[in-house]
Amino acid sequence: MNALLLSYGIIWKNSVWAKIAVVFQLAVTALLLTQPLLSEFDYEFNEILSLVLVVTSSVWAIESVKLFDEISVEKRPSNFYLFSVIAVTSIVNAGLSFLAVAGYSVFHGCGGVRGLLWFWLLPICAVFFGTGLGIVLAGWLRRFHKRILCAVFAVAFVYNVWTVYRHVPIFIYSNFFGYFAGPIYDELIPIDSTLVQFRNGTVLWGLLLGSLGFYGWNKRSRRRSGRLWMLCGTLALLILVIELNREAIGFDVSYSKLETELSEEIQTQHVRLKFDPGIDSTSMRLLAAQSEFFYRQNYRALNLSADRPVTVFIYRDAQQKKKLMGAGSTNFAKIWRDEIHVNADEAENVMEHEIVHILAGEFANPYYSTRRIGFLEGLAVAIEWNESYFTPHEWAAALKRLNKLPPVLPMIEGHGFFWTASGMSYIISGSFVKFLIDTYGIERFKHVYNDSTLEEVYDKSGETLIGEWSQSLDSVVLAEQDVRFAEWLIQPSLFQRRCPHRVAEISHQAFEAYANYNYAEAERRFDKALSIDPDHYGLRMSRIRCRYYSRYFDDALDEVNQLLDSKKLNYAASASALILKGDTFLQLGQPDSAQAIYSKILKDYGNIRNVYIGAHLRLSFFNHLEQASALKRILSTENRDEQLDILQRVIMENPKLKLPVYWKGRIGHGKSEWENAIATLDTISFTDPVFELDRLQRLGDSAIRLFDAPKAITYYDRARAVAKRSMDRETLQQKRSFAEWFISSRN
Repeated sequence: MNALLLSYGIIWKNSVWAKIAVVFQLAVTALLLTQPLLSEFDYEFNEILSLVLVVTSSVWAIESVKLFDEISVEKRPSNFYLFSVIAVTSIVNAGLSFLAVAGYSVFHGCGGVRGLLWFWLLPICAVFFGTGLGIVLAGWLRRFHKRILCAVFAVAFVYNVWTVYRHVPIFIYSNFFGYFAGPIYDELIPIDSTLVQFRNGTVLWGLLLGSLGFYGWNKRSRRRSGRLWMLCGTLALLILVIELNREAIGFDVSYSKLETELSEEIQTQHVRLKFDPGIDSTSMRLLAAQSEFFYRQNYRALNLSADRPVTVFIYRDAQQKKKLMGAGSTNFAKIWRDEIHVNADEAENVMEHEIVHILAGEFANPYYSTRRIGFLEGLAVAIEWNESYFTPHEWAAALKRLNKLPPVLPMIEGHGFFWTASGMSYIISGSFVKFLIDTYGIERFKHVYNDSTLEEVYDKSGETLIGEWSQSLDSVVLAEQDVRFAEWLIQPSLFQRRCPHRVAEISHQAFEAYANYNYAEAERRFDKALSIDPDHYGLRMSRIRCRYYSRYFDDALDEVNQLLDSKKLNYAASASALILKGDTFLQLGQPDSAQAIYSKILKDYGNIRNVYIGAHLRLSFFNHLEQASALKRILSTENRDEQLDILQRVIMENPKLKLPVYWKGRIGHGKSEWENAIATLDTISFTDPVFELDRLQRLGDSAIRLFDAPKAITYYDRARAVAKRSMDRETLQQKRSFAEWFISSRN
């Protein structure tokens, strides 16, 4: 220990570059501790620190080799001793950053074992690699060490960028740069065996480079190298085995492997679908037709001149997608390859959006499309124009009336886009882009999309254009309840939440247990997540549901009352909490209290379709005692088969009742039982426009999934006749247009 401390002091005293390296490292650490998300002892902090340490430890090693004679306090120092001195002194430097962030984390509450694992796998492994790299440069070269070091890092950077452009994954396992996990929207960044194996390989690379460096230094110093060649050979063999198995381990994925995994294929004129054999081929045939329709429709909307065939890779689930290409929950368009990567259960909802990204490549930068993320996503939203409940203009107008409209220009340029919650960023950007296109035309927008300034294209400042758009929102007609509904968009972004990756990891485990009806384990996990982020009201509601389905109804009622009394829930979340409160009263044998809650929901939250339908369905069962008992049993389980059995008995006993039949058809539709859904829902009709719209839309969706487009058109036309909201009418018209195109494409 004394020898190490002495060596550290010698290096610090005699090398200006060593001082610069340490000061730079500590300055970056201090800066990170002032930044949201980056200050948490998790992935982002450790990844950035590893980037710094791989450079500073290389510089430290180069300076140490120059001072070998001074730091060799032993008479005949071994190569192992010298490597240990350099590596350990570099780790001491890393430890300075660790102490800073550890002290911060004690008060902040993030990090823990997960943070320590990241620190070992990223910064510490980076120290070993950087040390080896510095030794090999200083051991073999007499001059220009740092210039060559810069050149090596530049080449490594270009290689890694080239790898992302040419290979399937958008994650990067790099000895030089650590681990790039993929899109920022993927909050769940697990520490898995693949990462552990790769970073162990990084340490082996550091040892190999260090050994080669000592061999060069020994040769120059006319020292005996002993068994260095044996060590080098062993390390090289281990590394060779790892590199030859990159795909098998998961460090990389070639397109040949991807097409082997996603081996099923459907080809249309402009779209090629590749999908996992485990996915239902019938649903993929429909998706292929929808994709071709979206391609043609958006091709015309964007006024394009050249075809851009699109390849769509469809993954079985988020886990398969994360493993093969790096974006688990985030659906992703590789614009530079005209590729789309989506999860099967989300493909239909996101396909048009992603196709717009690809088609925009005709007038975009060929490598990154546009540097304005707000225009990138805003164009897709504006062309698709299909949001939940309201149009983007209506959402934006509601936010303006709540005085919650975020600054738009920073959102368009990028930094404001990520600082704002993603739902709001997409919708506001889409509304602004739609305004620009409708007011000034698509051709002018194409120029600003390709990085021309707003002033150059529109002869107006950005502030003036934002003002025109904002003024146009004043003409949007909205009910007061609809304005309040927009509170749903006001959420903290990834950068504003507490320990988001750790919470996401625990929540993922909780929801897995919940999906398997293991409510006790799910509750334990939710409790753990809430101990980190107690203001996450979505998790609090999930925890209360665990208590409810575990039949701890008194506890569930107390907790939902506390949540409602906090006055921190937004409008939509309050409605969901009230539904659960009414259900809990029913389970506790207080039907009058339950009825009062459901009636209040109809009065105060009738503009939210699913909430209105849920409350109305519940109230319909209170006409007879036996029906109320059946409702209690239905609401005591989340198993849809059990719910269907209970509903079937109610229908048999009361064949004239419509709402139990509707509920049965709704569940069948949710289970993708299209024929059963049609057979059930087509036997009833409603005078209530909300129920009738929902019934007809489900009938149309079921018919199109059975490839009965004429029947789907009939249902969609009838649904449009009763639809009140402009977004509902536009969505139904879009569905009808696809059904018409589907018929014409078959003739």
